[in-house]
Amino acid sequence: MNKFIFLFLLLGLLLFGCTQNEQPVISPQDQSTYSLIQLPLSDNFTLEQLVSLVKNIDGSVGGIINVSHSYIDLSGNLVTMNAELRIPSGAFSDSINILMQIDDEYAAVHFEPAMTFNKALEFDLEFTGLDVAGMGLTSGNVDFVFIDDSGNIELIDKNAIHVIKSQGMLSVKSARIPHFSRFGFIKKSK
Repeated sequence: MNKFIFLFLLLGLLLFGCTQNEQPVISPQDQSTYSLIQLPLSDNFTLEQLVSLVKNIDGSVGGIINVSHSYIDLSGNLVTMNAELRIPSGAFSDSINILMQIDDEYAAVHFEPAMTFNKALEFDLEFTGLDVAGMGLTSGNVDFVFIDDSGNIELIDKNAIHVIKSQGMLSVKSARIPHFSRFGFIKKSK
């Protein structure tokens, strides 16, 4: 009888413990081990001039939202921001006005309305003209994360992160977005 119970428990563990996780969020992180990556300041880039776009997307069809912006920082350098959100067909039902807003202080982006998707969206975000060497950024200590309202973070599944010192470039390619919220780059301190 004990063998049957053991086999039943083992079979249950295998069936329920080894299911594939479809969630693109990888893991929570200790809040003391990271810092958000700041953007260079500009006299003309203020809270009144947030870079944003609202676009109506039919979730059954899908679509693409692009936002681009550039400015001159306080040192006279050109800083560019390019973002592309790809929404696959069937990601959600109905037509929804989607807001994509690039943060004016950190290398981050905010999406609204708050919602979760049937299929993960894909997101590319690129900044150029940053002093990545001066900030000590490398591909080994930078990541792209979900940032909740309390500042807690979770790693996001993605294809690649690029840090190119000669271009001052910081980018993420094909980050899987399971829900709308705030996402951004962090520098890991460990």
